Amino acid sequence: MTSLIVTPANTQEFFLLKELLQKMKIEFKPLSIISPDDDDSEDFYKFSSTNLSRAYSDDEPEYTSAMVKEPNLGYSANKESQS
Repeated sequence: MTSLIVTPANTQEFFLLKELLQKMKIEFKPLSIISPDDDDSEDFYKFSSTNLSRAYSDDEPEYTSAMVKEPNLGYSANKESQS
């Protein structure tokens, strides 16, 4: 018996490959279970938060509204009240 390891790029490719193998009556066993809800959002979240934390140093001051030199008069903290 010959073994072959295939790594689909995403969940959609996994399901297409699974369907193809089933139609060809080829026995297969996934090394890890991929759920339909699995996506790249968790990886993107980790990537984003890591890079966001790199944008600010540890000694960055906290800015108050009094420190703003040119306030945006069109900005409202409560956007729902403008609707």
